[in-house]
Amino acid sequence: MLVFASFVPAQAVALQSQETCPHTGDWTKVDELSGTSYTYTAPAGFLISEWCYKASTTVVYGYVIPPAQSFTVESTVKNDNDQVQELSHASFRLVVIPTETPVVTETPVVTETPVVTETPVVTETPVVTETPVVTETPVVTETPVVTETPVEPTSTPVPQKTGAGDDGIPWNVPVGMLIAGVSLLWFFWKK
Repeated sequence: MLVFASFVPAQAVALQSQETCPHTGDWTKVDELSGTSYTYTAPAGFLISEWCYKASTTVVYGYVIPPAQSFTVESTVKNDNDQVQELSHASFRLVVIPTETPVVTETPVVTETPVVTETPVVTETPVVTETPVVTETPVVTETPVVTETPVEPTSTPVPQKTGAGDDGIPWNVPVGMLIAGVSLLWFFWKK
């Protein structure tokens, strides 16, 4: 980017003296100039942030906003005949090109939550089979004959309610123990 200074910007300061532009620290000075303008290009990795030039006995300072890779100073100093004076030297303040620090973002750890599906509780309904009633068929003859038809009964276990839990202990035993324990605590606490 090439920037031309063809007027004295608001931030430029002109000083009347035998002063020279800075040449130490982060300033770079170019001597023995001729002409009314000079373009300076900063070395790789640097930008120009300020400038200074001297024309006749006047030193002029200014800023490069925003800092640039290249900048042109142009004399605005005039003599008594209203002629623009030539540059004798110029200085440029260099700043290191800022590098962007990459923003590190953490990748969230994704943990899958297992889907819990309830297994339905299956309760078996007891199968009840009726035992057929054996009926006797009387045969009327002089000698009565009784014939029985043998029927085999179907044996199906039927769960019985005993009042006990799965561990075989009746439910009223733990409840009774709990009531007795609370009563004892209450008794001793009141004393």
